[in-house]
Amino acid sequence: MARLIRLSNTSWKQPFKDRKKELHLWNTQTEVAFYCSLKNETKRLLNIKFEDRFNINITQEFQITSLTQIYFPKDLQDKIQDIIFNNPESYFTVTVLDTSETLYTPSDIKWFKSVTNEELGEAYLDFDENNFILSFPNKHRTNAQTPNVDDIILIYQKVNGFPAFTHLVTPVTDELIDSERINYRYGRRVKIIAKANRNNYINVSSTLWRKVKLSGVTQGNVCRIENIGSADNIDELQLNIWEWFKNHFVPGERQSEAITSSIIKELEITNPDLTVKEGELKLITHIVKERNRTIVIEKKRQAIENDSLKCEVCSFSFPEVYQSIFIECHHITPISQSEGVIETTLEDLALVCANCHRMLHTKFDGLYLSIKELQIRIQNIVNQ
Repeated sequence: MARLIRLSNTSWKQPFKDRKKELHLWNTQTEVAFYCSLKNETKRLLNIKFEDRFNINITQEFQITSLTQIYFPKDLQDKIQDIIFNNPESYFTVTVLDTSETLYTPSDIKWFKSVTNEELGEAYLDFDENNFILSFPNKHRTNAQTPNVDDIILIYQKVNGFPAFTHLVTPVTDELIDSERINYRYGRRVKIIAKANRNNYINVSSTLWRKVKLSGVTQGNVCRIENIGSADNIDELQLNIWEWFKNHFVPGERQSEAITSSIIKELEITNPDLTVKEGELKLITHIVKERNRTIVIEKKRQAIENDSLKCEVCSFSFPEVYQSIFIECHHITPISQSEGVIETTLEDLALVCANCHRMLHTKFDGLYLSIKELQIRIQNIVNQ
């Protein structure tokens, strides 16, 4: 077997040259362990792509078993063997599609899709695998290609006669697949982020989505959530459905759910507040400027992915000291000082520890300190 060439943590190239077992994808599970975590006795979704001139692009699940050789699909073996024999200078690439490297957040829920099964009524509930072909109507080929890889699609259907949410899924490739369904010939390979079932489906009437007119969305198509006519406060809808799905995340996506849930807990504001003053309970209400939590979650998610979750003032790291992903988010220009609605970008936010955050909101000589000014102040104290 030719030596494998690593391309990334989840993909590698296999040259045809010196291959002695042309019909084997690879010889053993341990042979590719260097390239990604292919655990023994599991099924993994792989994409095998030959050079474009050969027109072979395979996406399917393969059983990973130690000391067992893995073969190309039988219906392609004759064609593949001929290509490998006659083109020793060429190669194919293997990419693991069902990795858990991506951390998803509520803001990734961008699409809504109403589905049904013409025979059973309920769709996509009987799969044991963590991926399937999501079908689209014949006349809506372009619509099927619209969601991007890693965009999350919220699946809506009737279960036991009740409007329900059943899945969060995301496309794993841009490839459009021919479906076997007569009226739904186009499909996209999607992996499951979270999935309910017939016994514990999410009843729409229990969620914030009960106020949204979902019946107007064309059956079978995907629709951007913000384009659903009655959908207001998109970030609240995204957070709400994420919370409802939190007990339904598939094992490979638990990290996304756990990290986001931890971040959301930090952001919760109880209003009104119950406080104690001189031994007497007093109810205090606040008028606060609304904050969009989605961008705060994204700021923290990126820091977690980049292994840079530490205070931007003093460099204190909660993961290193407490093995916790706790951190606070500071608006460099306080929302309370803004006039009207403002556009906030990731660059307008800073991740800080609780101590530094309190100091950034404390006036010194009548003025608030900037990130840089607080850094200098701390450094001067350290150098004394």
